[in-house]
Amino acid sequence: MGDKYEDLKEEMYQEYYIHSGKSKLLVKIWSDALGSNYPEGLNNFGFVTKKDLKQISKHLVDTNGSSLLDIGCGIGGPGLHIAEQHKLELTGIDIVEEAINQANLFKENFTLNYDAKFELGDFCNIPLPDASMDNMISIDAFWMVHDKVNALKEIKRVMKKKGKFIFTTWDSVLFDPASLFEANGFTIVANEVTENWKQYQLRIYDDILKHQKQLLEEIGDSAEILISEATTVPPMLEITERRLYCIQN
Repeated sequence: MGDKYEDLKEEMYQEYYIHSGKSKLLVKIWSDALGSNYPEGLNNFGFVTKKDLKQISKHLVDTNGSSLLDIGCGIGGPGLHIAEQHKLELTGIDIVEEAINQANLFKENFTLNYDAKFELGDFCNIPLPDASMDNMISIDAFWMVHDKVNALKEIKRVMKKKGKFIFTTWDSVLFDPASLFEANGFTIVANEVTENWKQYQLRIYDDILKHQKQLLEEIGDSAEILISEATTVPPMLEITERRLYCIQN
């Protein structure tokens, strides 16, 4: 998130969220790349896997409370899956208005104990009261935060004591964020490289470029976001690692 990414909201992602969930080709690209690790039925075209969701769930099992916040929720699939599985009261926030609109429709596909709520917000502007969330998750969004110190302060403000923030992100291989988390009052419970992450990601990018003409025909200009990412990101993966963290308040 952060100021730079506010500019992307209207220009790049509104149309993407409208059309991506209707693409059979995107489902095929992701399911072929992830194989048995593909989380079916979530309409998620990021890089979360079934194994990632199991690891997140594992860290939630021994926590108290029923409230869960998903930051950078997109259309809500992973958070809704976890909320359904653990009977949690889900709130999701995202900077993209159309993502929120789609999430409020998509939640009808899940059997929830509580009505899930989705609204605009970001890491540095969480529209919730102090100490209101038992736990938080985020899938592949924390890397975009420019002001991570303020983001962690905002997370700490909203989180109840002993609550956990469980998230996936990409880190530079030269940067260990442990000191950043600890300096802001969090205890690191888990820090693990996600399984086969680079293999999956490169396979998805290869297939996007292989099928870019069909994607443009199927979802129009929305495909440009994916094509641009598939073209520019691969060299960066040589100096990054995708990790799953669990940090506790």
